[in-house]
Amino acid sequence: MAFSYTNIFLFFFLHQLIIFSNGQNITIKGGYWLRESELSLDKIDITPFSHLFCGFADINSQSNQLILTSPNSSFIQFTSIVQQKNPTAKTLLSIGGGGSNKTTYGVMATTSNSRKSFIDSSIKLARQLGFHGLDLSWIFPESASDMANLDYCYSGNTWISYDDIQSVRTKVSYIKSRELLGYYAFDISGDTNWNSLLSHAASQEAGGVTQGEIVKNKKKLNRLVIILIPIGALLILILLVFIIWYLRWRQLERNQRNKMGSRNKARKSGDNSNLQVFSFDEMKEATNNFSFENKLGEGGYGPVYEGKLKNGEKIAVKRLSETSSQGLEEFENEVILTAKLQHINLVKVVGFCIENEEKMLIYEYMPNKSLDYYIYNQVRRLVLNWEKRVQIIEGIIQGLLYLQEYSRLTIIHRDIKASNILLDLQMKPKISDFGMARMFKEDEVEANTSRIVGTKGYIPPEYAIEGRYSTKSDVFSFGVLLLQIISGKKNTCLYGPDDNLNLLEYAFEMWKDGKDMEFMDQSLDDTTHSCKLLKCMQIALLCVQKNPLDRPTMLEISSMLKNIENLVMSSPKRPAFSTRQDEDQVGNIPNGELDIDNATITQLVAR
Repeated sequence: MAFSYTNIFLFFFLHQLIIFSNGQNITIKGGYWLRESELSLDKIDITPFSHLFCGFADINSQSNQLILTSPNSSFIQFTSIVQQKNPTAKTLLSIGGGGSNKTTYGVMATTSNSRKSFIDSSIKLARQLGFHGLDLSWIFPESASDMANLDYCYSGNTWISYDDIQSVRTKVSYIKSRELLGYYAFDISGDTNWNSLLSHAASQEAGGVTQGEIVKNKKKLNRLVIILIPIGALLILILLVFIIWYLRWRQLERNQRNKMGSRNKARKSGDNSNLQVFSFDEMKEATNNFSFENKLGEGGYGPVYEGKLKNGEKIAVKRLSETSSQGLEEFENEVILTAKLQHINLVKVVGFCIENEEKMLIYEYMPNKSLDYYIYNQVRRLVLNWEKRVQIIEGIIQGLLYLQEYSRLTIIHRDIKASNILLDLQMKPKISDFGMARMFKEDEVEANTSRIVGTKGYIPPEYAIEGRYSTKSDVFSFGVLLLQIISGKKNTCLYGPDDNLNLLEYAFEMWKDGKDMEFMDQSLDDTTHSCKLLKCMQIALLCVQKNPLDRPTMLEISSMLKNIENLVMSSPKRPAFSTRQDEDQVGNIPNGELDIDNATITQLVAR
């Protein structure tokens, strides 16, 4: 098996890569290229190879370190040339060879320090030259001493370098400590005993068990996995069912507590209240699953749906929206107040629903929607002639008069506006939405708050700026609403020749200049009615005065309207929020200076 370096030498051989991580054998193709040959590496077809060995590097007998015999350019360029032609091929630097001095290697192999120097220098040099690994192409023995220091087996007339059992164990131990995949060994044909012996040694070192035992253990592990997976899945399913049951139980408990709490509050506040507690399923059925076709409108609290109970009674269902700035406080407030209040000009609350974390209020159904649906529309406004509008004005006054004077409690609504005035079948008005309302004790006439609620354009200056509210707050809102009823104009627009006057200031300017009839809705005719538009305009301007003391009470407003034909009223001053000022008046609040928390202001659409 001696090599002739005068001939071109390139041969194939099969390496068997022993891999202990998964127990599989991988057959690879390898080839040697000898630097001493005259065959250029560029002319060789490298594509069939998976590994190429460059031979040979040698040992320095003095330092026991790996050296390259000159010229060494072939070693330096070997990896780059190979990978240009076959990028997947791995390169190994081969050490020794048939021309090496066997005595030098034998001496090195017998001394541990020499062996370490040789191994360290071999790894370092191979890395510097870009090789992927090392190959020891050992020399062949010629004496008994060589046999004592090296591992060989004899096959026919040829000595072949091989690993004995102890060497295999040593290599496997090293592989495991470095977390490598394995090592290769020459496959010696015809020597099955040697192969099985080494495989047995490797398996013992790898895990202390044979290949058969490994397979057996794998089968046991697979059976265990097959058993554990469904058990684990069943346990997870049971856990999920328990969690769902627990959350559902907590939900039911919470709903029950809320339901009992609201019932108690309604009972305490309303004594013999007729408020009903509805289930979520009842409301779902009544509103056709809250369908779009049943939707009447949507406001700051949430959407409002038309519904029908099993007894045939029509209802309006106001459902709290998740995005609403209002919540439990407004809900409870309305439930408590409506249980105490009963008047023909107040919308009746039939009941409520608090099941499934819902907060729904159920009202009597008002078939003709709200006041703003008519007065701002050029066609629908004709439905409300002056006689019907007077009826609406009187009904609103009676409702507010009841809240402030005749009920057991003094109630400040704090959100009187056109969309909160609902109309029944006979177009009679009813005040709705008491979520913002507040009760006064017997000796209270005024209160303060840091949370400004209501609708911009309807709230008075002392409330918007200082947080003070009283019965005069609702008087101010009524004054704005009265101007809208007689004019059909919105308070969100600007008026006048230069479009720079708000509704209140525009009305005052027209009244002051004697052009008050130009301010009115031109479809209205008061010639046959005792209640006159001009008198109503003057009452409205008195209601929107900046100073609350200058505003009349609801009792005085009611008296004015009853005696309107012979009524002599004082002239109103310039209204609140005016940009202009009279000579005898202190400057009012400039336009835009009012700071209102818009996040807490409701803008409810008609039902």
